[in-house]
Amino acid sequence: MLRVDGGMVASDWTMQRLADILDGPVDRPTILGTPHLVLPAFGALYLPLRYLPLRLRDS
Repeated sequence: MLRVDGGMVASDWTMQRLADILDGPVDRPTILGTPHLVLPAFGALYLPLRYLPLRLRDS
């Protein structure tokens, strides 16, 4: 079994062609847009840490 990730997993034709060439199953994620879910989480962690020194100086 080959696990794939990235932009090409959105193409059914490409994944089927890859499975045919390798003569085996290709496993791809059910949620294709995972980077769009991860980036806001990093932003939510970064912003409080970035502006924490400003809050401490103002108090």
